[in-house]
Amino acid sequence: MDAYKPINNHLTVRKRLSKSDGSTNAYGYIYKSMIGSLLFLSAIIPDIMYATSLLSRFMQTPSLLHFKVANRILRYIKGTVEVGLKYRKRDTGELQGFSDSDWAGLVDDSKSTATNHVHWLRKILLDVGFIQKKGTVLHVDNQFAVSIAKNPIHHGRTKHI
Repeated sequence: MDAYKPINNHLTVRKRLSKSDGSTNAYGYIYKSMIGSLLFLSAIIPDIMYATSLLSRFMQTPSLLHFKVANRILRYIKGTVEVGLKYRKRDTGELQGFSDSDWAGLVDDSKSTATNHVHWLRKILLDVGFIQKKGTVLHVDNQFAVSIAKNPIHHGRTKHI
């Protein structure tokens, strides 16, 4: 990876991944090793979690396209080594979720992963004895909301929202 140039984003916006994308099969052992390492890193670098979990769906028969996307994530990590998160303790202890809005982002089964992760985390918290009494707030980064915020013309038309 030393020869690769770092990049600013880990997943292309318009690219949809599928089990049968038409490209040739990649080396399964190397791909599985990469995805396992990325899953481990996603605990430290949470912004790669969605892309890594998306790629983990193709571990049975990875293609060269899936392999290229995994390499793209590694290039992203190379370019963002100095970026980190600061976690602060809060008194409430309630679970909150943050997600990009990629509803039905997977072509094969048209499922979204945002609420699935929240449901899974609530089960883990319940297993360790932490009961969530209220519903989980899910903050979604929506492309429409971002375009309204950036474009003053749209902002004028949507002040009532």
